[in-house]
Amino acid sequence: MIVRALHHIKAEDALAKLFNEYMRCLSTPDLVAAPRQSMHKFRKQYDRACQPTTKKHTLTHQVFSYYHLSVLSNSFDLLHNNVTKAVNTLESFFELYGEDLHGFAFKNRMRMLDEYGSDEDDDFYDAGEKDEEGEIVWAVVPKHDAESLRHYTLYEELRSFFKGEYEGEHIGSSSPEDFASLSNIVEQQSAFSFRRMIEAMSGKPANIVTVQDDGSTEPVSLGQHIEDEINEDLRGSQVAQLLNGVLLQGRHAFAFFKKMRPEELADYHALHALLLAMRNVTTTPSPF
Repeated sequence: MIVRALHHIKAEDALAKLFNEYMRCLSTPDLVAAPRQSMHKFRKQYDRACQPTTKKHTLTHQVFSYYHLSVLSNSFDLLHNNVTKAVNTLESFFELYGEDLHGFAFKNRMRMLDEYGSDEDDDFYDAGEKDEEGEIVWAVVPKHDAESLRHYTLYEELRSFFKGEYEGEHIGSSSPEDFASLSNIVEQQSAFSFRRMIEAMSGKPANIVTVQDDGSTEPVSLGQHIEDEINEDLRGSQVAQLLNGVLLQGRHAFAFFKKMRPEELADYHALHALLLAMRNVTTTPSPF
C-alpha cells in the first residue's frame, strides 16, 4: 500500500467539502510524489542527491513535493478542527450560559481543576470524606474573584483556536499567498493531467477511454477530453478563489479576536458570525 500525502477530512460541513475538493484537484501531484522506492533504491538515490557536484535530482523534488502536500493536508485538518471547535464552544456557551460570562468562567475553573488538578494548595479543601482506598477526598474551593477566574474565561478558552504561541495551523495563521503555488496547480489542472503526462513521456497522442458499468471500455475523443479539462480548470479556479476567501476571513477573525473586549457579549456574537461564515464557506455563493 502506497501512503499518500493528502488525506480526506471526514466531515460533511461546507469547509470540509471545500478542503477535500481542493485536495482532489491535487490528486495527480499527490500520486506522483508518493514514495514507491525500495529502501535499496532510496539509498542509492539519496547518496547521489547528497553528492556536492549534484545540481538537481529527482529525489530532492519528490521529497519536497511530498512534504509540501503533507503540510497542506495537516493544515487543512487543523484549520477545520479549530474553526469547528471555536464555533461549537461559542454555541455551547450561548445555549448553556446565555449572557453569563462570569458563570462560564466559574464553572470552567471548577471543572478544569477537578479534572486536571492545580499546584496551588488553596484551590482544594478536605471534603471530610474518604475514598475506597481510605485516602482523603479533596474538593475544589469555589472562587469568584477575577484573578482566580482569569485563566478560565470564555476568551481564554477560545485563545487556543487562534494564531499564537502554538505550532500548526490555526485561525489566522496563513494567508492566500502561502497557498499560492498549490492554488496555481488547482487552477490549471489540465496542465498536470495524465493525458499530457502520457503524451510528454511517449511523444504520441494518448488514447483515453472510460470504463462502463459492464466493465467494457469506450474511447473518449480528444475534443471531449479537452472540454472536460477546461471544465476542471474552471472548477479548480472557483475552488481556489473560495479557499482564498476563507483564509482572508480567518485573518479578519484573528484580527478581531486580538482587539475583542473579553467582557462584552456582543463581541462574542460578532466573532461567532465570522467563524460561522468560515465554516459555511459563505464568502461567496458556495457550490458545496
